[in-house]
Amino acid sequence: MDAAATDPPRTTSLDVRVAHTLTAVRTACLELLEVQNARDITISQLCKKAAISRPTFYQHYAGLDDVYADIVRQELSRTAHELESFDRTPGQNPLERLLSFVHAHGVGALATVGNRQLASRARPIVELWLAERVARAAFDADLDDLDAPLRTQTYFAAGGLVTVLTQQAKASSGDGASTEDMAHILRSVMRAVLRAEH
Repeated sequence: MDAAATDPPRTTSLDVRVAHTLTAVRTACLELLEVQNARDITISQLCKKAAISRPTFYQHYAGLDDVYADIVRQELSRTAHELESFDRTPGQNPLERLLSFVHAHGVGALATVGNRQLASRARPIVELWLAERVARAAFDADLDDLDAPLRTQTYFAAGGLVTVLTQQAKASSGDGASTEDMAHILRSVMRAVLRAEH
């Protein structure tokens, strides 16, 4: 009998342990961000909160910025699934659907933008994620397939979406424009910048 066929699937249990460790680190990091500034968090503090050793931390992350990026990517993965199941209004084009989703879910779905400390460190990741979706919604194409001017316009629009989400976070605390006002401004800007006819 083949030895590989009889060996227990060690990678599965290893994967479960790794997933547990990564979840513990992300959770601990978010809890620490609730009570202190990102620049004040130390790796030792994070390891203690997550109940892991420093060597274990360094097996998975090079530093705290990697943890922040991991948190953002996890949230965006969840958000992508929510976007797929988001109801489309009859007659609504893909770009309007994306805008409606961002407006409806705003800070809730892209929680990383709601957490201002994470937003400042992870904005490029969020902008890339949004740019990929804007490209599909506005041009029915992958971001990498767009020519340079359209790609630039798409990144500009994605940056606008992130700015709107940041404004929504401010509006929810009493500052800034209302979410409705910001969504209206964003729609106008995106139509002008993207010149989307879809």
